[in-house]
Amino acid sequence: MGTQGSAKTCSDVIIQQLCDAGLEVCFANPGTTEMWLVAALEKASNHMRSILCLHESVVTGACDGYARIAGKPAASLLHLGPGLGNGLCNLHNARRAGSPILVLVGDMSTWHKSADPPLNQDMESLASTVSGQIITVQSPDAVSAAVRQAVAAMQVRPTAAPAVSAPADPAAARSAATNGVRPLDMGAQAAAAVTSCPGSRVVTLMVPHDVSWTDAPDQNKQPDQSPPAAVDVGANAPNGNSRGPGLFTQHVRLADSPAACHFLKDCAAALRGAPQGKAALILGGAALLSQGGELQRAGRIASALGAKLLCEPLPGRIDRGAGMPQVTRIPYFPQEAAIELRKYEVVLLLDVRRPVAGFGYR
Repeated sequence: MGTQGSAKTCSDVIIQQLCDAGLEVCFANPGTTEMWLVAALEKASNHMRSILCLHESVVTGACDGYARIAGKPAASLLHLGPGLGNGLCNLHNARRAGSPILVLVGDMSTWHKSADPPLNQDMESLASTVSGQIITVQSPDAVSAAVRQAVAAMQVRPTAAPAVSAPADPAAARSAATNGVRPLDMGAQAAAAVTSCPGSRVVTLMVPHDVSWTDAPDQNKQPDQSPPAAVDVGANAPNGNSRGPGLFTQHVRLADSPAACHFLKDCAAALRGAPQGKAALILGGAALLSQGGELQRAGRIASALGAKLLCEPLPGRIDRGAGMPQVTRIPYFPQEAAIELRKYEVVLLLDVRRPVAGFGYR
């Protein structure tokens, strides 16, 4: 076992890799199972700022707001299942807004969890309601790979049906504990990951208490020493450039895809063929931001075609001001929204889901 301030622990490895990947801030409301992560944050204070919040909903709300406005991914630190549960409301908002957020949650020690201590909870079920991916660190040797996987998952917008890989066999863990062998001593295991909410950039990384305090494995024995995957902050990336030492945005050239080129030509033809005032562009994500010029380009297209610019009633972020095109929000209530959308014969969606009413009404 390591001691705080001496040997490099797995917590130190986690925070160092997050810093290397470009994360600069961690909003936190920690407890006992996160104390080693708190110590690691203190050691890395020159690279990652930690901000104590008085409630978990403040933690997750601050993460969401930071990711939307600063254009950077944010980390949060929460205490077990009850802390995660308290923060779910704003993690839901972050999921809807496409905000890249890493949710670090301490878990019970691997050898203590089966005893069902008072704050033990099914955190995976809680996290599955908002997380694009849930990753559980199952051993010290899996820490580096788990963090790389978590960082990479924040850049992905899955479109296929979620694929699930089962976590380690709980029966085996209980058997090992019964025989006096802690699961932590069972050798290196890959981190267990579950893909839950396709499209969400909220990633939950669960770190058992005993993993957090364990001395970091010998780096020379690590089979995979590739640098952490970089986070593509997507819609929040201004000008398509990084904001942070380890961040970059991968651009996929549409010109390299014949199918994409064909689709874009079809869209342009449909817009040009629509009668004056009968075409609309519904904008979301990057298309509502001035950085990078997406919003301005949408405005020029609309002006040239006599099309209307629309957006969701509650967009994650929309830039306004002098020189910005006027974007009209689709009415909140479905009856009014239907009246608005019936005006158009051609509607093109740009970085946004198809409109859906908040509720089904009688």
